[in-house]
Amino acid sequence: MESLHQLLQKENALLVKKHSVHLLFLLLNCPAMLKMLCSGGKDGSELMETVGCENEPQQAINSVLKDLSECLTCEATTSLELKLCRLVVNLLAFIASSGKLGYEVLLGSVTAHSFLELTMEVLASQMECKVDFSTEVHELLNERYLLMREVLILLNRLASHAMFSKPTLEVLMGSKRCAGLTIDIANRLPQRSKYPLRQLNPQMANDLADLAQKFRSRVYGFLEEQQHSTAERCDTGASGKPPRVPR
Repeated sequence: MESLHQLLQKENALLVKKHSVHLLFLLLNCPAMLKMLCSGGKDGSELMETVGCENEPQQAINSVLKDLSECLTCEATTSLELKLCRLVVNLLAFIASSGKLGYEVLLGSVTAHSFLELTMEVLASQMECKVDFSTEVHELLNERYLLMREVLILLNRLASHAMFSKPTLEVLMGSKRCAGLTIDIANRLPQRSKYPLRQLNPQMANDLADLAQKFRSRVYGFLEEQQHSTAERCDTGASGKPPRVPR
C-alpha cells in the first residue's frame, strides 16, 4: 500500500498512475486485501506486516484512498486523464460490489467530499464540456462518453440497490451543491447525452441516454417519496393522529 501511495502521487506521470490503479485492481482481487481496504485496515494487519508495511494500516489505506480521489478530477480533458478517471470509477464499482463495507468506502469522506460526490462532479463536468469537431478527435470524444457511461452505471446500480438505494440518494441530495448537480444532471443529461456523439456513434449515444433516463427516474422517485413522507408527518403533527387510510 505504501508503494502504491508513492506511485499515485500528483507529481508522477499519468501513465504511472494509471498502471498503479490497475495494480491496485489486481491486488484487490485477493479477498484478504479487499477486506483489509474496505475495513480501513482494521482487518488484515497481519497481511500488512507480510507485505512489509512499516506504517499503521489505516494510515496507508487512507493515503491510497486520498490518492484515488485526486485522480477523479473534474479537469480531465486529455484521453489519458479520462482513461485514468474511468479506471478509478471501475475500481470503485468493484469495491462497492463487495458488500456493505465496500459501499461505505464510497460514502466516506476522503477529502472534503465522498467518492460518490466526486463521481457526480466528474459527470457534471463532462456533461458541460463543449465539443469542437474541427479539433476534437473521435478517440477523445469516445473516452468522454465511456467515462460518463461508467459513472451512470455505478450510480444506477447503487440507486437501485435494495439496501443502498436510500442512503445513496440521501448523500447525493445531502448538500446544496451536490443536490444541485444531481438534479441538473437528471434534468439535462437524458437529452444532452445524445449530442454530439450521435453523429459518430448513434448506438453509444442511445445507450448513454437510456442510462441517464434511468438515473432521472430514480432521483425523482426518491424526491417524490420524500415529499410524501414530509406531507404525512405534517398531517400527523396537525391532527395529533396518524392520517386515516380511506377504505
